[in-house]
Amino acid sequence: MATFDTLFTKVGNDLVELFGSAVMYHQHGSGSYDPLTGAVVAAETIYNVKAGVEELKRVEEGGTNETMEALLWFSYVTLPIEPTTADTVTYLGKTWKVTGVEPEYAGDVRIAVKIRVRSN
Repeated sequence: MATFDTLFTKVGNDLVELFGSAVMYHQHGSGSYDPLTGAVVAAETIYNVKAGVEELKRVEEGGTNETMEALLWFSYVTLPIEPTTADTVTYLGKTWKVTGVEPEYAGDVRIAVKIRVRSN
C-alpha cells in the first residue's frame, strides 16, 4: 500500500500536468573555464515542463517599463532539481528572473516548489 506522501506527490504532479502552462526552466550553474579560448563558459540546463500559474500581476515601479510578477508551482517529479534565484523561466514569450523559491512538503517528502518570478 502506498503511503500518503507517495499518493500526494502523484496528485500534485497530475494536477500540474493537466492544468499547467508550458514553460522553459533555465537552471544556471557556475561556469567553467575553457583554456582554449580563455573564456568562462556559462553552464545552463533547460527543462521543458509545465507549471501551475497561481498568480500573475503587474508590479508598479514607476517609469515607462511594465514589470510583471508571477507565482508558479512546479512538481518535483517533472522538475527534479533545487531551484535557485540564479535561475530564469521563459513564460508567455518573456524571460522571468526567479526571485523566490519555496519548497512544499508532505511529511519529509518534497512534493512541489512554489517559485516567484519577475519579468525583465
